[in-house]
Amino acid sequence: MSASQKVQLLKLQFDLFQGLNFPGFFRAPGSYQEWDGFNIQEFQQAIEYLKSIFNAAFEKNAFFNLPTNSLTPLINQLTNSVQQCQALLNNPGNQGLFQNAASGIDALMQQVMTYNVPFLVSGGTELEAARKAYENESNRLAELSANAEALNKSVKTLIEPAVSGSLSKSFSDRRRSLFAGRLVWGVLTVGTLFGGVYATAELITALLTAFPTKVGEAQQMASTIPLLALRSAILLPIYIALGFFFSQYRKERDLEEEYAHKAAVAATLPNYGDLAKDVAVKDQIVAGASNVIFTSPIRKMQEESDSLPIESVKGLLEAASKFVRRQ
Repeated sequence: MSASQKVQLLKLQFDLFQGLNFPGFFRAPGSYQEWDGFNIQEFQQAIEYLKSIFNAAFEKNAFFNLPTNSLTPLINQLTNSVQQCQALLNNPGNQGLFQNAASGIDALMQQVMTYNVPFLVSGGTELEAARKAYENESNRLAELSANAEALNKSVKTLIEPAVSGSLSKSFSDRRRSLFAGRLVWGVLTVGTLFGGVYATAELITALLTAFPTKVGEAQQMASTIPLLALRSAILLPIYIALGFFFSQYRKERDLEEEYAHKAAVAATLPNYGDLAKDVAVKDQIVAGASNVIFTSPIRKMQEESDSLPIESVKGLLEAASKFVRRQ
């Protein structure tokens, strides 16, 4: 007999089982003594459970997933249960018939459990297919994750030098522009210095010439004092400009060195992470290097003194006046 014929026969026997007048029997089941098996309430629950399992199994064609050899015991046990339950329903209150029917229902439940019919009803076949699909998808995702990590590492390996090289080039370009500006401030400083030295020498010569050598020439000196004072006043802005030009030259030089340092750090930034095996040390090294790169050099320059070297100019004037007094 084929599997489909056996399932058809099983369905026929279940229809007979389901057609039994269990509702009428349980309205007046009679009284039964306790024994080593179901009581009347448990017997009723077992019958309802079997009905739900078989109905769901036929609805989902679950019995076609069972081996052919397992269908025959189910058919035989279900046939016996139909006969035993029919005998009990015809003679309610009979202790022996109740025990036979309860034992048959218990054996039928055992076979249902043995052949995993509830598992098949709950979607066991679909669950197994879903489990296999999940395992395949999980393996695929693990492979994709490994490939993504490798790709991320490769991209990071390619991007970090590119970003580092771009930063280094930007800092180097800025350093070269600062070098050009520093040359301008250097030329202005040197020119102003020579101009100040020349003007100072002229003033000292004029002072020596105007200094009275005789008592009778005191009146002549008094007439030249305003002119000397005016020439002395001209020297002050010259030396102030000298101090300003030199200050700017020094700032441009410091900024040039700062950008040169940033360019060097940026060029070697990708290698800093390989200097230590400890992750915390790597992060600390990279953070320190990034702080050097991204800290504005202007802020550092602003923290330094921005005052012009007026004291140097005053010192020069005081030295000149002492020289004149000694003469």
